[in-house]
Amino acid sequence: MKLNMALLDNFRNNSLLLYNMLFQAASLNTSSRPYWKRQLKHFESYVEASIDLYYSMLLMDKKRYYTAITELSNSSYAFYDLCHNIELLYNFLESNEVKKDKIIRKWREIDHPGQIFTALKSIEPSLSELLKENSRVTVFGLMYGGIELPFALKSCYRGGNEANLKVSEIMGISFYGRERGSTIMDQYSRGVLESAIPSAERLEDVIREGDTAIILDDNIMTGRTIELARDRLLAYGAKVPFCVCVRFPPGNRVQQMEMRKHGGVNPSALGDDIKGLIGQSPYSRIFTSAKGYRDAIGIFDLSRERVIKYLKKNGPNIQDDL
Repeated sequence: MKLNMALLDNFRNNSLLLYNMLFQAASLNTSSRPYWKRQLKHFESYVEASIDLYYSMLLMDKKRYYTAITELSNSSYAFYDLCHNIELLYNFLESNEVKKDKIIRKWREIDHPGQIFTALKSIEPSLSELLKENSRVTVFGLMYGGIELPFALKSCYRGGNEANLKVSEIMGISFYGRERGSTIMDQYSRGVLESAIPSAERLEDVIREGDTAIILDDNIMTGRTIELARDRLLAYGAKVPFCVCVRFPPGNRVQQMEMRKHGGVNPSALGDDIKGLIGQSPYSRIFTSAKGYRDAIGIFDLSRERVIKYLKKNGPNIQDDL
């Protein structure tokens, strides 16, 4: 079982890496953008099937597992099509000065399937109620942390009333890792919102005025990113009854919250406006400077820091008690 999960986890991760590359290409304002948007939409079914395969194994759902294998087989043409164009895609991103760590992500933004599953299942009653009312619901993942979450939600909800449930991603929102804000932060126009959803040819393909939007992300610290995405969707005329975050990891984010124009999320919003919220992740970032976004060696350093603290506390000669 563990070996199967490890193999499927790697498979799921690679699918997200490829999806991220296409997402980057489709986000750039170039003459090639319509082509990459079509390729991105084309590849969605493959990503959805690979993630569904992973979660069906996690849940030991035999029927869903075989269904996911069939869906993966039916969408494999999209994978082979992308493989034939992967060099073109990489060169395109590089020629447009997309940084290498954006092209090939160190993908572990949301990596604890138990936490993801628990957070997403927590909104099932609310989501079911919305769908019973025949509301058209679009679930948006915030790049980069939320890229998997819409697909994971659809997988967890499979078998329910999902005819009115769409998944998508939205980008150009995050404050972090940017020297300045993107245009979507500064404007509320329909055109700006449309440009932030690379997987759609037209905004109506994903969401319409009066539809319901639910925003998903992996972590919440200040709440500014989710607030911005919500405000843009509200200004367009969508309803945003609540947002979902997998984790609220304030313990190792204090220095980031102290950064200029930052702060902490309002506790009264947690569990009401913002649902999910499992707790700190072993993959969360560590910040050692109030000026920087990463620590001295990069990201996902929390586990290593805990090991070092343990060694310092117990000395270099640790006996195995088992």
